[in-house]
Amino acid sequence: MKQALGFLNNRLSDIIIAISPAACDNLTDTGTDPQKIVTMFNGVEPVRLIDDNERNAIRTLLGIEDGQFVCAIIARLVPEKGHMYVLEAADLLRDLPIRFVIAGAGPFESEVRAAAAARNLSNCIFTGFIKDIATIVNIMDVQVNASYGTEASSLSLLEGMSLGKPTVASDFGGNPHHITDGDNGLVVRQHDGKAIADAIRMLHGDPELLAHMGESSLKTYNARFTAAIMAANIESVYRDAIVQLRGP
Repeated sequence: MKQALGFLNNRLSDIIIAISPAACDNLTDTGTDPQKIVTMFNGVEPVRLIDDNERNAIRTLLGIEDGQFVCAIIARLVPEKGHMYVLEAADLLRDLPIRFVIAGAGPFESEVRAAAAARNLSNCIFTGFIKDIATIVNIMDVQVNASYGTEASSLSLLEGMSLGKPTVASDFGGNPHHITDGDNGLVVRQHDGKAIADAIRMLHGDPELLAHMGESSLKTYNARFTAAIMAANIESVYRDAIVQLRGP
């Protein structure tokens, strides 16, 4: 199947846009000619900033008390998004005033909920499908990305960065190309709930580091991951393609 995809890409495409180096690697693994591939990152519009009243109302609705630190994983509930490792981290952090918001829905939701119930994880909050993701992004202190099977360029990660939210992310796929370990977040081993817990514990215990990474996240977003930057990059690719087709 991979070889067939590579054959079709080579025969039918002049230029292929890959949204991260990880996506580029996936394409070359099929036999796609690397000369046809242009790598550029996803970009997103910034998440709307909500006021304190709305933020407090959302926290109250979710049962989050004043002073509690909020970690959120915003992802479709499928095994490869690594929710089970987030539950492992939640289990290891019972001693701290931390709440884990698990935002999203998907075919693996019942298994994740059952695993949380089996561990009696009262520090985990399931929201189900969220139409307005700004409600979660605004209340979280840290975003968690535990993917190990699919993550070329996470849009939710970029949305969090647009509001200056640091990330604890697995070292899979495009994550290390978005998160610089120790700068705008912490990169941990995939399949490792303890590593996620250790990273969150560090950020929770060091407000200055948390603030620095938040500021760096926003700077990184503005410099690399806005929708305007992505649109300009795509426009440049199409302009170059037209010039090549027209010839000298």
